[in-house]
Amino acid sequence: MNDASLQRIHDFTANYFFWQGLRWVPLGAGLLVLSLQPGKWLPFGRWGQALAGALAITIALALSNEIGRWYRRKFGAVRSDASLHARRDLLKWTVFYPLIVTALIVDGWWRPPILMSGIAWAAAIAAYWASTGRGRNHYVVISAVFALSTFAPLMFELGSRVQRLSFIVALIGLVYMAAGILDHLALLRMLQGTEADDAGAV
Repeated sequence: MNDASLQRIHDFTANYFFWQGLRWVPLGAGLLVLSLQPGKWLPFGRWGQALAGALAITIALALSNEIGRWYRRKFGAVRSDASLHARRDLLKWTVFYPLIVTALIVDGWWRPPILMSGIAWAAAIAAYWASTGRGRNHYVVISAVFALSTFAPLMFELGSRVQRLSFIVALIGLVYMAAGILDHLALLRMLQGTEADDAGAV
């Protein structure tokens, strides 16, 4: 087994949780429900939207937790090294989460001609990809999609606050679902590749 293979396995095991992509699919579906506009798809106005969104997210979290148990039964568990994630956690809480929240407030309240959330999410996704072992190049494409979504108000009718926020939440939901499936497929390929490396080293 060469150094590149060892580094690939190290990056994979150090970030094993983030490769368990099926965890994110229910959350993406929950966000899609949350993005539905009251009166258009849901009865009872904003109360109906709030109830449907809360119920969808609650179910999604329960399903995600159950999928996590399935991953442990199916593929085993890896003990994480907290020191490897300290820098990412610091940047996440001090830079990227505040950036995403600020962009969402700007988009919803001031409604600029472009979506600031597109820029914020593009940067956050690129940082997420780089800090979780890379290896899943679909995140490069996803980051580019978010960057292009910056111009969504110029291409679609997103004049109102509700339309803008619904678009952003729906896009995030779709990305969670697509990225989750692609992450899972990448995990399967990685495990198959690791088995082949181990067999070749014998």
